[in-house]
Amino acid sequence: MHVTQKEIADSLGVSRQLVTYALSGNGTVSDQKRREILQAAERMGYRRNELARAMVTGKSRILGILTNPEINESMARVLAGALEEAADHGYSTKLMFLPFDADEAQAQNVVQRCSTWRLDGVLVVGMSDRHLEILRDEMAQGNRPVAFASHMPPDRAIGAFTDDASAWRIAVKYLIDLGHRRIAHLGARPTARLANSRNEICLQVLREFGLPVDEHSATLTSWGDPELIEQGVHRLLDAPQRPTALLCSGDALAMVALRVARRRGLCVPHQLSIVGFGNNDDSKFTDPALTSIFQPHEMVARHAVRQLLAYVESEENIPLPDEPFRLTTGFKLIVRDSTAPPASI
Repeated sequence: MHVTQKEIADSLGVSRQLVTYALSGNGTVSDQKRREILQAAERMGYRRNELARAMVTGKSRILGILTNPEINESMARVLAGALEEAADHGYSTKLMFLPFDADEAQAQNVVQRCSTWRLDGVLVVGMSDRHLEILRDEMAQGNRPVAFASHMPPDRAIGAFTDDASAWRIAVKYLIDLGHRRIAHLGARPTARLANSRNEICLQVLREFGLPVDEHSATLTSWGDPELIEQGVHRLLDAPQRPTALLCSGDALAMVALRVARRRGLCVPHQLSIVGFGNNDDSKFTDPALTSIFQPHEMVARHAVRQLLAYVESEENIPLPDEPFRLTTGFKLIVRDSTAPPASI
């Protein structure tokens, strides 16, 4: 049975207003009386009606998490970190899905629910670029912030993302120490901002280490279409000077590269070393087991939620940062059997 504040007040012989002040932390209530009321509320099983409270205060203590339905392991880790951080701060979360191929009407429908449900803010994870502006415009009408996690954020946005340059440097240095000098990058979908950024940063890091970079040093393919990825692997391996190592923008791409190398009769790792990105659970079950860069997905999600809550809980209009929080630590190279010195070393 639902216990009301009036019942708590009647049981203690005090006014309902005093109970309201004690439970909300507002008003003037002595420490002794506040303890008595809180103890009575706990004993009687009182549960605060957050929806009613939201109607009065305008704050629901609910954060929305908007993502696409194709949740892979990396995204799942981001979501887990976001859920845990929100809970640590006393916020509930509402998970919403918006497919990449949703038309504008579908996107508007999903985004408008964010306002209807009185969400205090929304965290975006893996959402298409064309839907972002719809979301930001809708949330801005209610002065509710939008943040990004592990997503290529637009300029002057709230959130957190991983610094891919820090990750690539670890992998490139490792391959150079093994003796590799011809290293190429297998990238993902050419229309995705993340794929293009990761590709450009990888080439930049190769240049930092003094390695040759030309038109055969990289190609963009797909995040999940095996045929397109295979075509990209063949393009790289058909270069006038075949690379001795491939850096792949994701573990799925690296797994396709392993398959293509086997079909071409190349021995991995001695004739071709392959490095993945993400260190998903499946990477240790490939043949050979995949060397991969571990990304601190949970950590970046926690930072993103903290950034979001700073705006949710502020009583003032905080200007947007020039750049979201950039996470430069937490990367590790998990070395397995897909990398070794090149055959000539």
